[in-house]
Amino acid sequence: MAHPEKVKLAHDWIATWNAILAKEKTLDDLVAFYSMAVLYDSPYTKELTKSDRITNTSQLKNYFIAGLQKYEAHPLTLRQVFAGDKYLNIIYTGFDDRLTSEFILLDNDNKFLKVYVSYEAEL
Repeated sequence: MAHPEKVKLAHDWIATWNAILAKEKTLDDLVAFYSMAVLYDSPYTKELTKSDRITNTSQLKNYFIAGLQKYEAHPLTLRQVFAGDKYLNIIYTGFDDRLTSEFILLDNDNKFLKVYVSYEAEL
């Protein structure tokens, strides 16, 4: 079954990231995609926040700020979207030109409730 609204959500999220990098939008615009009770898990969480997990949008914004300060940012290029009724898996290349997957569980308002980030492994 097609989920065009989920695909649009993925495109909008990528476009917002790229607009932030172009200084056309702010991180508040990006954080608006996420539930206030977000659970965000990335291999870089501990390095950038000193915490094992991010559990709210304030922590998430600080994580994004730290990442943008530490790493060279490249525009994101959407590669693939997998979608279900309550989830998205957004595949893109971006910050370090590695393939990245963000598996996202959505709340009832289609806000990002749980996000699990993984990066392409060298084979």
